[in-house]
Amino acid sequence: VRLRGGTPTLTDMLVFLHRHDLAALQYSFRKLERLGLVKKVRGPSRRERAYAITDAGTQLTDVHSRRR
Repeated sequence: VRLRGGTPTLTDMLVFLHRHDLAALQYSFRKLERLGLVKKVRGPSRRERAYAITDAGTQLTDVHSRRR
């Protein structure tokens, strides 16, 4: 989500990641949301949700990028 920037939808992320398995991506985002790393936000339409990175997610990715 952080690499994509903004608040991408699941469809945006499928294209960005070159994947076709929506159910697996939804499952991954549910796990990230449960850990407090991303949060659901209002998407461009009523049917679609977008995701935003939380402060905890930003801190974790900062630590990860410094280690790499």
